[in-house]
Amino acid sequence: ETSLISPQSNIAHERFWNIFKDYLITGGMPKVVDEFVQNLDNPAKAYEKAVLEQEEIVNAYYIDIGKHCGKENSMHIRRVLENIPEQLARSIDGNAGRYRFKGVIPRKDQYSELVGSIDWLEAAGLVHRVQILDHISQPLPAYSKENIFKLYVFDIGILRALSRLDYKNILEYDFGSYKGYIAENFVLQELIYAAAGREKFFAWNQNTAEIEFLLNSCKGAIPLEVKSGGNLKSKSLYAYAKRYQPQQMIILSSQPMSVNPSNPAIKCPLYLASRLKEWL
Repeated sequence: ETSLISPQSNIAHERFWNIFKDYLITGGMPKVVDEFVQNLDNPAKAYEKAVLEQEEIVNAYYIDIGKHCGKENSMHIRRVLENIPEQLARSIDGNAGRYRFKGVIPRKDQYSELVGSIDWLEAAGLVHRVQILDHISQPLPAYSKENIFKLYVFDIGILRALSRLDYKNILEYDFGSYKGYIAENFVLQELIYAAAGREKFFAWNQNTAEIEFLLNSCKGAIPLEVKSGGNLKSKSLYAYAKRYQPQQMIILSSQPMSVNPSNPAIKCPLYLASRLKEWL
């Protein structure tokens, strides 16, 4: 078990990182994981089988949406789901930007025209909505606006499938601007599952500064910065700290764990995202 007060060896980090990349490809859908595990004696085949299963799952979702929502509504819902990778790729300083309504469904560019499709996907558990705040004060929901948010996919493997991202790029951890939003989606997924769905998560944005997620704790709103690579410098985190003086801050990245008692910023590898709440 990894402790935040003890250093992490590079050997352990490398091993966990390789497993993490496998998970970015497969996600957690049982049939996908089963196909992957059953073919591990041939890694290339294992990845291919997992990818094919994901494509079948996505197609099954579209069929189910068509059965239950009618032709026009199902087309709108499908467009919203398929558009999420493009939405997340619209970055602000490398971070996923707020949801933009224009261009998702032809001739519909208002929140009121898309909210039905978004609500349906959220109620079905296929997407997660993170409200973006421009002011931090408790309770956080009181300072959110319904139409200012980001949308994420419920499973990182399904997001890869929707993005049509080749699994080989993930193994090489070389997929350009996609890297940032895939890391963000993974972190949110882990936070939600760790909280067993009992908690809503928020983001913060002011001018060009953005904090991907805020964790509520007895110490107040803890800013969580997601870095897909190894560069831990963050103008956004500095701006947030200067404005709100949080007792603690967290940076998730591709680097091993690092804790300095004199520094309020805890630096953890991305794959430990699900453990954060129990350490706050």
